[in-house]
Amino acid sequence: MAGRIFQQTSTTESVCVIRAIATGKYFNGTSRLGSSSKRWEGFLTEIRTGGAAQVGPDGILRGKNYYFRVSEDAADEKYPVVPSFAHWRFPHDNLPESWTSCEPLKLPLDRQLPRQSSLAEATLARDISCRITNHIEGTEHAHLVPRSEERWFGENGMFRYTNQQLPGSEPVDDAQNAILLRSDVHTIFDQKRFAIVPKSSVLLVHIIAPGSSLQLTSLYHNVSLQPLVGVAIQYVLARFA
Repeated sequence: MAGRIFQQTSTTESVCVIRAIATGKYFNGTSRLGSSSKRWEGFLTEIRTGGAAQVGPDGILRGKNYYFRVSEDAADEKYPVVPSFAHWRFPHDNLPESWTSCEPLKLPLDRQLPRQSSLAEATLARDISCRITNHIEGTEHAHLVPRSEERWFGENGMFRYTNQQLPGSEPVDDAQNAILLRSDVHTIFDQKRFAIVPKSSVLLVHIIAPGSSLQLTSLYHNVSLQPLVGVAIQYVLARFA
């Protein structure tokens, strides 16, 4: 659902050929997840039959073309490449460790949200400030899985991660599926100009839109999020997908 880190150009047997939209910003661990379907164990190479690119999980990929391979041994193994977010099936109980290691804390019992509050009121009461800039003024709630993907939400049983705190509301409008953002940051989030991704067990902002301004990159790229509480990591991963 986030902006494409790589552009898929072809698939052959166990290899997916991907081309970087831009170079110099993309990280090995982030890119491997962005180019795979349900296969978390794959790796990137710079030539079709080569070994894994010699870049650490948080190292920058500077090449133009990369190949995503499932494994060294499975030369003939085929695996599905998902053509769109609508076709993707959420991997319940099979999340990458890099994401589960960043799972936000549960909302403490003494901070439970009022059952009659709206999503906007509940998100504001819980987060207080923008989860990226920490600003208090000019904030609003931002869905992780957007309301426009309500059908996908239902088909994939994503309601299981909600608190069902708001009587009569749709599951996609649960506070577990929202964070507080400053309004301008919310706008560029919905424009898919950045994603929230884990790096070294910390959730960070990752600028992914090609041609993004230097100002946007310098302000937000690799900025750590303010602590998330009462947010389901499954929805954060779905937003990245």
